[in-house]
Amino acid sequence: MGWVWLGIKLILVLVMVQVGFYINSYGWERAVSQAGWLGGIAWGLLEDAMDQKQGSQPSQPRGTRKRGQNKYNYNDYGARGRYD
Repeated sequence: MGWVWLGIKLILVLVMVQVGFYINSYGWERAVSQAGWLGGIAWGLLEDAMDQKQGSQPSQPRGTRKRGQNKYNYNDYGARGRYD
């Protein structure tokens, strides 16, 4: 069990060192922006997990959304632009 804790502590220290290098390379503004983005992703995953745990049903069954409509109302914009 001691080795597990040692491994966890080493990983945390290495992550903190990497965060320091990232902030040094890109600056506080971008680091905070990226941290907010990661926090949003984590929050969304947590909400989805809690919804599944509570057994709530989605507002629409899977596969029934119409074109131009998605869960987060982004109007079907993706990485490649608008889906036409």
